[in-house]
Amino acid sequence: MRKEIISYAYGSFNDFKGNMHRVIICSISSRYDNTYVVDYDEENDEEEYINLAKSLSIGVAICNPLDDYDEAKGEMMAYGRAKSQDSIKMYATKAGMFNTQTVTAIMYNYLDYIKKDPGSIIKGYDESKKKYQEKIDLLDDIRRMSDEDKVKMSILANSTNESIEYAKKVAKLL
Repeated sequence: MRKEIISYAYGSFNDFKGNMHRVIICSISSRYDNTYVVDYDEENDEEEYINLAKSLSIGVAICNPLDDYDEAKGEMMAYGRAKSQDSIKMYATKAGMFNTQTVTAIMYNYLDYIKKDPGSIIKGYDESKKKYQEKIDLLDDIRRMSDEDKVKMSILANSTNESIEYAKKVAKLL
């Protein structure tokens, strides 16, 4: 059986609402004895090969702020994602390229990336952020409205399409 070296990185970030999400990243490095075709020379009918010696798989688990944080569960989830087909995969031609220092640097670099762009890994994050910002902008607009404008908006909101169309016709004639 191939020897796997499993490493974890831990961190957190605050989302657009200010809620903290804890993040666990798992990396699995292992021997990877495989030959890979990197180029084909049609003129000489030859393939150029490269021998891959090591692989690195990365999986991520992010705790929803509404859930209780359980580090052991998060590690299991990150490990499972690192073993899955959807994991991030890297390969090296030299076994020593994925040493402890390099793997740690890769994981924390990825953690920094997730902090800057949570939508790259959390489905629906960017859309939720956009809707939240639209709501905040609308609330700011309401705060700046006069009481008279608020009454007008309330009347418009409760109007039927027919009454709005009628009001447009009247306004044109005024």
